Amino acid sequence: MNKTKQKIDYSIILSILATIISSYSIYLSKNLHSDNSSSQIIRENYKDFLDLHLIRAEYPLYSHIFVNRYKYLETKNLIKGAVKLKTKEERIEMQLVESALARRVFTMYEHSYYQWQNSVRFSEESRIKFLKLVLDHFTNVLLKNPRLVWYWSENGGDFNKYYEKEVVEYYNSHVLKKRSDLLSDAFNPYN
Repeated sequence: MNKTKQKIDYSIILSILATIISSYSIYLSKNLHSDNSSSQIIRENYKDFLDLHLIRAEYPLYSHIFVNRYKYLETKNLIKGAVKLKTKEERIEMQLVESALARRVFTMYEHSYYQWQNSVRFSEESRIKFLKLVLDHFTNVLLKNPRLVWYWSENGGDFNKYYEKEVVEYYNSHVLKKRSDLLSDAFNPYN
């Protein structure tokens, strides 16, 4: 009878030990996945911003799209001076490229918004903080660029219609919250 009781005690102890080891393994796996996921998101966001800087460096005649509202007019005037001798066809092509770059910025904003929302949904604190900073950069700096404000507006490029309702609502509540401070520029530097 003692041997049976001893066997049962050992099997219970081994079962408990196996459960603890399995739980710890799951915990480590979850943390590793979360860390890898956060690292990937950081890399993706920095890659997007680096791509924008590369575009600006390679194509300086579109750099007015990527500056904050305080540097916008100065940058636009520099570009105006640089394109004076361009042909009508070249200027039209530049307008098309400008429009495509504006869409790229808005799509990056939308992507950042959904990444942030996803991190909120899964309560990943470190990702929430980082992605909120990225989103704030868009709404407080980049999207307040006067040309981008015009492209987004219904009286301008009307690009807001290409994006989901919740993305538009977030934009409206965070970018347009102080409309009196916000400038909109309907005139590109290529005219």
